[in-house]
Amino acid sequence: MDQLWTSFDHPLVAQKSVSLREIAHMPFVLLDMDEHVDTVGRYWSAMKLKPKVVFRTKSIEAVRSLVAQNVGVTILSDLVFRPWSHDGGRIRRTVVSSAVPSMDLGLAYRRGAVLSEATAASASTLRLLAKTLTRESQPRMDDEPQ
Repeated sequence: MDQLWTSFDHPLVAQKSVSLREIAHMPFVLLDMDEHVDTVGRYWSAMKLKPKVVFRTKSIEAVRSLVAQNVGVTILSDLVFRPWSHDGGRIRRTVVSSAVPSMDLGLAYRRGAVLSEATAASASTLRLLAKTLTRESQPRMDDEPQ
């Protein structure tokens, strides 16, 4: 699930959800990685909106830091979320009410195939990650301002 990331003292912190229209007026930090920029462009243009990009980076750590310092907000997957940045800032998630595609992860292999030890370990890790993300996809208490 993709959600809006903000600093803990951001004006949107009290809202349960936020629309792309509301986010469009805010400084936006864009992660420039793989096809992410194209994906972001598609869901913004589908709403006939454009983010107010103030910073573009290939570093997820830079995104976390800039969001935590209230330089801007971003929309990213729960897959890469954690409520803190390396420089000690805190980050909070808010549900985006507009349609934002999720980042999905899949695992496929032939039924009955004998998996190598490395492949079995990878599959086990992915299953554990999927369970963890499902459990944590709702904002937790540590996401709430204190």
